[in-house]
Amino acid sequence: KQTKHANVNLQSQHSTATQHRIQTKYVQSLVMQLIEEIRVKLNKKSGSVSECKGMDEAVEKTVQECLEPLGYKFIKKIGEGSYANVYSTKYTKDGVTIPMACKILRTDKVGGDDHSMKFVTRELNITLNTYHPDIIHTFSVFQRSAIFMIFMRNAEYGNVTNFLIKHGPVKEKVARFWTRQTASALMYLHELDLVHRDMKCDNLLITVNHNVKVADFGFARFTLDMNGKNCKCTTYCGSIPYTAPEILKGVPYDGKPTDVWSLGCILFVMLNKKLPFKSNNNYTKLYQEQNARKYVWVEKALEVTSKECVEIMSKLLDPNPRNRITCEEFLNSTWVKMDPKLVKNTEAEKQALENAYVRRNDIKPYKMVKINPDTKNQLKILSQDNKQWASAKDLQQVMVNTFEEEPKPPAKDEDRPIIVSETEETKPGKTQRSPQRTA
Repeated sequence: KQTKHANVNLQSQHSTATQHRIQTKYVQSLVMQLIEEIRVKLNKKSGSVSECKGMDEAVEKTVQECLEPLGYKFIKKIGEGSYANVYSTKYTKDGVTIPMACKILRTDKVGGDDHSMKFVTRELNITLNTYHPDIIHTFSVFQRSAIFMIFMRNAEYGNVTNFLIKHGPVKEKVARFWTRQTASALMYLHELDLVHRDMKCDNLLITVNHNVKVADFGFARFTLDMNGKNCKCTTYCGSIPYTAPEILKGVPYDGKPTDVWSLGCILFVMLNKKLPFKSNNNYTKLYQEQNARKYVWVEKALEVTSKECVEIMSKLLDPNPRNRITCEEFLNSTWVKMDPKLVKNTEAEKQALENAYVRRNDIKPYKMVKINPDTKNQLKILSQDNKQWASAKDLQQVMVNTFEEEPKPPAKDEDRPIIVSETEETKPGKTQRSPQRTA
C-alpha cells in the first residue's frame, strides 16, 4: 500500500534500502525471493493484519509496563517503522521529571539471526560510546528478550524533513548553521574510524533551541577490520536520494566520502526543498546524473544564494570520492567562515574531539560488547543514566540543554525569522528565531 503524504516529492523517496545491488538480475532475484517468503508466511499464519498489529502493540505495552517501576512512563507513539517504533516518554528520578524519546527496537522483526544482530550490536555499541554535542545522546538501554528499548534526548521540533515540509526551505544562514553542526558530528565520527552511512534530513533532529543533532546509527560501522586495518564497506545501504555514486557503482567503497556526499544532498534539500537528482527509481540513470552533476537549483533559491554556497555545494557533490572535500575542509571553507560565530569550535565540540583522540584505541570493532536476543523473558539493564550523573538535577541539566544555552533575543529584526514562509504554526509571541551559536 502507498500512503498519501502532503509532500510526496520530498518525503516519499526517503525510504531506506538495505543491501541493494545495481545489477538488474540480482535485484529481481531478491524481489522474487522476498515475495516467495511473504507468500509462505501468509500461508502459515492465520489472522488479519489488524490482529497482528494488535499483538505487536500488546507486546510493546507489556514491555512498557515493566519499565514503569524504574520511573519511565510512555506518553504516545511519535514514529513508526518496519521493525522499530518511537515514543515520547517521561523519566522521573528523585522527584524530577524529564522528557525523553524511546526507540523500541524489535529484533524479532528483522530475523534475529547473526546478520541482523550484527547491525543491532553496532548501533547499540556506537550510540553508547559516542559523546558529541551535535549527536543525539543516548541515556539508557534496556532489553527484554528480543526487544530493545533505547532512551534518547527528546527533539522538540522533530526532523529536518518534516520541518521543511511545514515551513519551506530555510535561509542560507540557517543551512550554514545546521550543516556546520552536522559536519562537526561527522568529523568526530570519522576521527573514531566510524561512518554513519545513512545521513539524510530524516536523521537530523531539531531541538528546542533550533540546533540539529545526528541520529539513527542503524547502518553505522567501523572503517577498520577486526585486526585494526583500514577496510572498505561492502554493504550497499542507505537512502537512494542521498546515496553517493561510488555506492551505486556496486563495488567496495570508502565510507567517509559517502557521508560527505550525503551532507551535500542535505544542504541542497535545505535550500531548495527538493532532492538534487530526479531519477531515484532508476539506479543507472541516477548514477549517470550524479557523474554529470545534473542537479538543478530552484530558481528562486539560487537567486538568494551566495556564490560561495554554490561553490561548496559543487565540492560536496563531486562525483569522484578522491576529489571530494573532507568534513574538516568543509568546516574550514570560506562559506562556513562567512559567519564569524561558526569559525571556532564550541568548548563542547573541542572537548568531544579531544576525547575522540584519546579514546580511538578504546572504541574498536573487536572491543564491541556482543548483544544477543535473550530467550528468558526478563528485563536487562544494558546501560542506565549513561555517563553516571550524580543526581537527577544533573541529568535534567544535560537533558534540557545538552551543551546548549537558552536562546537570546536577536539584536536585529532581520535575524529573527528562520523560515521562508509564514504558517499557522507561527503565532504572536512565538516567533521563530535564528539558531543561537553557543560556546
